[in-house]
Amino acid sequence: MSVTSQHEELTTNDGVTAQSALVIRFRGDPERLQSTFLPPALEPVGDGDTGWAIVSRTILPTMYRPREDPRLPTKLTEAAVAIPARYESEQYTFSPLTFFDRHSPGFRRGIVRGIGSIEKTKWHVACPTRSSIEPGQALAGTATHRGQSVLSATLDIERETSADEAFPDGFFDFAHYRHLPDPLAGEESDGLVADVTSMHCPAFSVGSVWEGPTTLEFGQWNDGVLADLVEEVLGGYHATFGFTYEGERTLAPASGTWGDHLE
Repeated sequence: MSVTSQHEELTTNDGVTAQSALVIRFRGDPERLQSTFLPPALEPVGDGDTGWAIVSRTILPTMYRPREDPRLPTKLTEAAVAIPARYESEQYTFSPLTFFDRHSPGFRRGIVRGIGSIEKTKWHVACPTRSSIEPGQALAGTATHRGQSVLSATLDIERETSADEAFPDGFFDFAHYRHLPDPLAGEESDGLVADVTSMHCPAFSVGSVWEGPTTLEFGQWNDGVLADLVEEVLGGYHATFGFTYEGERTLAPASGTWGDHLE
């Protein structure tokens, strides 16, 4: 089975979100990974000892940009930490941590907590940009919050590979923890929205995929909730892909306080 076999092939550029991403697979302590990243509605895949770190540059289609507010960007950088997870019979790449350099895309997808502005956030995410990828290039991606390191990654490009060799089945089926708090109900409330969702991407295509020696380190952000999580780097890739996005589908309800340790 191909990693994109559950999606239609892209046949047009209209309405397509395009991403250029640094994608790193790592192994860590399964108990810590699952207690940190998996809400009760989801189950681990295999031994539950692997995770993903993703840093990407994203170009959004202008059709998603409200015409009445020209400040909303069509380009952004984002970083995510994810774990393979299963809900019922389906497998997903589940990310309870997604960091944007602007609030607006997360607000529209409902996965950013504490919306205070539609402009710049307190996050700074840097991702490599190249007009073309070739052997010998060195790429690096970082994410920080108020000067605290969240993650840093490097990739030395060596060779081209295929998406089927680089990524497991279900990798491009993304799921999130979505929480919008209710400011009138207090901290113990589940909020206005609290659930696990999957991105509905009817069409999906992967472009070039490159691999090479990779490093990944999580910093001391949020009292070190991610620190020393990486026991072994299993692979690093630079991938380009595009997809059509038609909103989020609710998989299961979740507690609005489940993700407090990740805020």
